[in-house]
Amino acid sequence: MIAKIVEKDQREYYSAVFALCGNGWDTAVIVYDQEERRFSFVNMYGFTKNITRSVFIIDCDEKDFVEQKRIRTSFWRSMKHVRGYDWLVENKQLFIDILKNRPIDERYREKAENVNREIAIAEWTLVKNERDVENLMSTAWGFHDAIIERIVFDGEHDVADIIFSGCWGCKITLRFQLGVEIHVSHDEFFEIMDSNVFFENGYVYWADDYKIKSEAELTKKKNVTFFKARALSWKQETEYYSVDNEEF
Repeated sequence: MIAKIVEKDQREYYSAVFALCGNGWDTAVIVYDQEERRFSFVNMYGFTKNITRSVFIIDCDEKDFVEQKRIRTSFWRSMKHVRGYDWLVENKQLFIDILKNRPIDERYREKAENVNREIAIAEWTLVKNERDVENLMSTAWGFHDAIIERIVFDGEHDVADIIFSGCWGCKITLRFQLGVEIHVSHDEFFEIMDSNVFFENGYVYWADDYKIKSEAELTKKKNVTFFKARALSWKQETEYYSVDNEEF
């Protein structure tokens, strides 16, 4: 699992997620800041005047994770539904030391640094399979509350860029290439409630309805905005804001 972290000062960095805690609005992660050489416990969401997001899970793969239903961090507090690397999740003292921002043994920092050195972030990510779809939807927060800010179509090269803003702290650009079809059934600036990406007959589709899973369903439901092409890739840009993370 890989995350993009946005700090209060708008500094960004990428890290493996070494532990993931909680669900929904209570979700938090333990990541490693290579520049500062320290572990950080970061709340995914901040609650000030608006709900904001400072953790963007761009790779959802949990194949190397183990799970603990509960880790008691003090007499009065427990972290629930904790999953992550075994050397962290199964080491209660290390877990608590990171939460409380205590000094961490050098060997654990080296473990984290070695994992993070393997991370390679490309500007564009190609959507090839269902795992890629999951990663896109995680980053874009399912495109919930987003709007289509702009559509740029290059007919000569058969490429369309669809720029979505308001994706819970980020902009997402979807790039459709080859055999591009654009169908906008609403005002271009309508607010999206949910969406789906699916594959069919060599094409990849984005539709503004998560129940839509085939072109036949698109044909039946006339008021759906959708895009299709032979290839789809995406990139993310942060929309900045200030986040106050809870202190432990």
